Amino acid sequence: MRGSVATAPVGFFGRSGGGRWLGGLLASFVAASTLIFSGIGPASAETLKWKLGYHLTKVETSEVGDAAGHMVVLARGSGVAFFDGGDVAGATLSITADYVNGAGPHDAYVLHTFDDGSTILVRFQGTTTPDPATKTSAIKGKFTFAKGSGRFAGISGGGDYDGKRLAAAAAAGAELYVDFSGNYSR
Repeated sequence: MRGSVATAPVGFFGRSGGGRWLGGLLASFVAASTLIFSGIGPASAETLKWKLGYHLTKVETSEVGDAAGHMVVLARGSGVAFFDGGDVAGATLSITADYVNGAGPHDAYVLHTFDDGSTILVRFQGTTTPDPATKTSAIKGKFTFAKGSGRFAGISGGGDYDGKRLAAAAAAGAELYVDFSGNYSR
């Protein structure tokens, strides 16, 4: 793993285990050399959590025709993201989905734009699962930081998301909320 430091096995510097200390010393030397000669220090991943609330502003659907209820969805959305630590960003979303009766995979990008002009582009991929009893749909999956600018230039990493669409179907005006939690480095 990038940035990890080898630990010495039992037997290093005179503990029980005889000659195994040499292997630990060699592993430590290789790990230290890798860090020194690569020009980077240990990677320090930081946790980033935020809540995104948005509504769908435009939705287009196309029936696939192979089975009842099978459709491809293309949607746009806009909203606001509230980050732990107090940052707030405007959010624009581009979403595609492949649903059968409202359930199936989705793939989306959300561009977060902060007051100082910095941006974070996040790609999230997961599944949508409708709940007929509540007429809502659960959304969950994994996300990655695709890129950033300004104070987020070089951002990488990712994590998990979990949320809900507060409508039975993906239609213009539908509201959604999503909680994101992940790790990043720059």
